[in-house]
Amino acid sequence: MSVLEACKKITSFEECRDETVSRKVVGRVLEAGRNAPSPGGVQSLEFIVIESEEVKEQVKRVVGDSRVMEAPTVIVVLTDRNRMARRFGPEKSIEICEMESSTAVQNMRLVAEENELSSVRFSGFEGPVLGDMLVCPDNVVPTDVVALGYTDRPIGMSEKFGMNEIC
Repeated sequence: MSVLEACKKITSFEECRDETVSRKVVGRVLEAGRNAPSPGGVQSLEFIVIESEEVKEQVKRVVGDSRVMEAPTVIVVLTDRNRMARRFGPEKSIEICEMESSTAVQNMRLVAEENELSSVRFSGFEGPVLGDMLVCPDNVVPTDVVALGYTDRPIGMSEKFGMNEIC
């Protein structure tokens, strides 16, 4: 499958099978995130892998979506804002951290799809609140959550505008 085909094939889910995601596959997904481009080579990303039902419940309360509980594996993507601020200044660090996290999440979702996993990305939540729940240092803030799972009913992406409409 080409990279373009993989981009078009990424799926999400409403419900997952009761099937564990192997450590090997989770490692591949994390490796894809780790290898995402990093502005200025700062590498502000960190990851927390969650499989505990109790911790997933906390994440669900912050992101506001029950699909977190459906997924056997949930990955919290964090960024070190102080590390980014040393390179780009405090006024730009939050926005640049979010860009780095978004790129990592796309890589992770592509590798998840390659491994027959569906994935859901959650963003726009109160990162510091989730960070406090996960006992993160103040400068390390969750920016995205990726839920991974096997499903019998994958949901494809919505229809995109045609190329002639956007170019």
